[in-house]
Amino acid sequence: MRNTLSHRETPRRLIARGGDQDGSTVWGEDVTIDANTTASRCEWLAKTIGDLPEAVDAFTAAKFVSV
Repeated sequence: MRNTLSHRETPRRLIARGGDQDGSTVWGEDVTIDANTTASRCEWLAKTIGDLPEAVDAFTAAKFVSV
């Protein structure tokens, strides 16, 4: 049951074979899965992780009462 639910919530993948396509795989609507997939998103990931502690602090300050 868990696998069924988790797979239904993941973005779709379009795997092109032959025809006009170059044999690439597309994840979701616009992410091409290839050798540069991870490297092209590394800067965004580093910034997002760097912003995380401040975002968590702001969230907890807004949602929880300090004692």
